[in-house]
This record gives sequence, structure tokens and C-alpha cells, in this order.
Amino acid sequence: MKTTDDARDEAAGENVPCQPILWKVLIKPLPPKEMTAGGIVLPDEVREADQQLTCVGKIVRLGGLAFQAQTKAGLDLSREPNRPREGMWVLCHQYSGQKLWAGDVEYRLLNDTEIMAVTDQPDVFRNYI
Repeated sequence: MKTTDDARDEAAGENVPCQPILWKVLIKPLPPKEMTAGGIVLPDEVREADQQLTCVGKIVRLGGLAFQAQTKAGLDLSREPNRPREGMWVLCHQYSGQKLWAGDVEYRLLNDTEIMAVTDQPDVFRNYI
């Protein structure tokens, strides 16, 4: 069973297959839980549903303009004090970005404005398990 710490270690030392450009952000979603706190092994259908409902991921690469440019509304993202950086855990919409697969590892390629929040406690955002 992978824990949040395992996912952190893997994301920090892995060889990511691509480098985002411009304002794109590459994240690695948190893998779904395989077992409940009570020790019940979750079937594949439940784990897949949890992964679809929860979009918490670790930033593995940032494009050169990510969180540097101005938005269409004129906001300067480079002045945001909590702007995400590589290695940080973030939340995004469940259907945002493009899903990419490198072998059996899933990634998502997002625009920088699709990231909603930064967190240091990714396990808190499990929906129903």
C-alpha cells in the first residue's frame, strides 16, 4: 500500500518524461487508497471512483511562464505569495487538464490558472473513504 510519503519520495526522485512549456504545470495525482482505516481492501471500482472525485497532486514540473504572467483579468501571478512551486501538493478541478500516462504512471498537464489551492496535507482531501 502506497502512503503519501511514498508518493512524495517517488515524485521527488523520478525521471519525468516531459517538460511543460509556457504556463503549463505537470502534476502527479495522489494514488487512491487501497485499504480503509479499518483494514478493508477496496475493490478496483471504488479506487477508480475515488481517483476521479479527488484531484490532489504533486507538482513535478513547471513551464517557464507558470505563475509568472498576468491573467486575462490583469492579475499578476508572480506577486502571489502562495504561488505553487515544484514539489508542492495542489488541488485542482476533477476534470481539469489533460491526462498523460508514462508507462503505468499517471500525470496531468494543467494551465497554471486551473490550480485552486496549495496544501501540505493531501490525505485530508479524500472524498468518502
